[in-house]
Amino acid sequence: MGGAGVVYERSDDVSRRRRGSSVVRGLRPVESLRNRGGFTARDTARRQHMQHTQYISTRGRMAPAGFMDVLLAGLAPDGGLAVPDRLESLTADRLESWRPLGYADLATEIIGLFATDVPRDDLAALTRAAYGEPRFPQPVVPVTTLGDVADGLVLVGLSEGPTMAFKDLAMQFLGQAIPYVLAKQGRVLNILGATSGDTGSAAEHAFRGQEGVSVFMLSPLGRMSDVQRAQMYSLADANIHNIAVDGVFDDCQNLVKAVNADAAFKAEHSIGAVNSINFGRIAAQIVYYVWAWLRVSDDAPERERSRTRVDVAVPSGNFGNIYAGHLARSMGVPIRRLILATNENNVLDEFFRTGVYAPRPREATLATSSPSMDISKASNLERFIRTLLGPEAFAEAWSELERTGRLDLSAQRDRMAEEFGFVSGTSTHADRLAAIRLVHAATGRLIDPHTADGITVALSTMEPGFPTLVMETAKAAKFPQTVAEALGKDPETPDIIADLLTRPQKVETIDNEEAPLRALIEERALTS
Repeated sequence: MGGAGVVYERSDDVSRRRRGSSVVRGLRPVESLRNRGGFTARDTARRQHMQHTQYISTRGRMAPAGFMDVLLAGLAPDGGLAVPDRLESLTADRLESWRPLGYADLATEIIGLFATDVPRDDLAALTRAAYGEPRFPQPVVPVTTLGDVADGLVLVGLSEGPTMAFKDLAMQFLGQAIPYVLAKQGRVLNILGATSGDTGSAAEHAFRGQEGVSVFMLSPLGRMSDVQRAQMYSLADANIHNIAVDGVFDDCQNLVKAVNADAAFKAEHSIGAVNSINFGRIAAQIVYYVWAWLRVSDDAPERERSRTRVDVAVPSGNFGNIYAGHLARSMGVPIRRLILATNENNVLDEFFRTGVYAPRPREATLATSSPSMDISKASNLERFIRTLLGPEAFAEAWSELERTGRLDLSAQRDRMAEEFGFVSGTSTHADRLAAIRLVHAATGRLIDPHTADGITVALSTMEPGFPTLVMETAKAAKFPQTVAEALGKDPETPDIIADLLTRPQKVETIDNEEAPLRALIEERALTS
């Protein structure tokens, strides 16, 4: 690995080396097409025509549905989360055939494995619109070595989009795909979501002004940064409705789930979701795991590329981002370990260290300097636990969790590490400050506090000989107070942020109750 500041460029070389297919527990494995020249676009299109991916619920009481259907639905009718009934195996040949592609074209290939009911030409148009300029500069996802911080450390830049956070990469795709599906079906959609900081602004900027879509976004009162609030509350578009809940993020998420659980109300008001419970977001997030591996392995000798294994460190709150990494690994991307990094709200770290999952009540959820991870009940963990246990054992285990508030899977702890590659760690406020100082002193680069959590845990767990990729969460400019505390001086405020903070803001505040939320939806929801 090179020194700090080295950016990986795309290589046009295509390796012919083959690699075996992967098998995912609980899913039907699919043998990929092979030929001596690797996969072509025509092969991929033919394969998609032959095999359609269907979606089922984690809780087993939903009829199989297509990608376009689950894109609009959010939660399954039985309260579960949509998961694909099959995963493609990504052979070495196939990965190599993707090496020359730009980001939008790679997104077409990967999302196309999941969106098999969307015509390929239409999908390509959606990804070009989502990932082209002016929404993203090129390259969409810069991959940069941080060798002056630690040998083998790499930063995957996921915050180049309009709201300066990794959520833009999935949300901009949904901002194209959902209106496309609505227009095809002659429907409207009222998006109901919850945010701990970055999801809300990313969703609102993706859907602002869009025909046939309105956004009702819940956020925890007083628990986001000034910039995060301004990015959301300053939007004046008629289809954007910001709602601050007197509670923590988990309360916001619980309100969303409660409304979604009322099937009649949900249908009457055409309610959907774009939180990470929406599988469309997960599919779009898988793209940057593949992209990052391709860019890191570009530097390897052609015959060695397929054997380039990496570790990936992911700052985690709701388990959506790292779940996308888990799927990429399960499909065959050469990811050795998935390093989960939490802040002081470390329920997920406890789970992967001990096997015991014990979500905490709101009063035990701390307000930290990495607020987007102030989550004590990770919605997407449900998807992984179903894969871990299989459908029948999952149903029994999930009933136990709902009954007791605790799930003991300590018997599965070794499998989570050895079979699925999960390791984890906790970062504190002092750790974040130290990581921000360290990276700035070594490279001159500023990182945000969530990325600092990822750096902290990566440095404590990385092993020689394996590049460790840290998935960036946001730009440091979104969290100037923490950066200033770390450096002992105020960082320079970009003009775009200074202007944003002066704009008038509009937000409704409600108690942590369903009734006022339902009333707002009934009053303002779009109707067909």
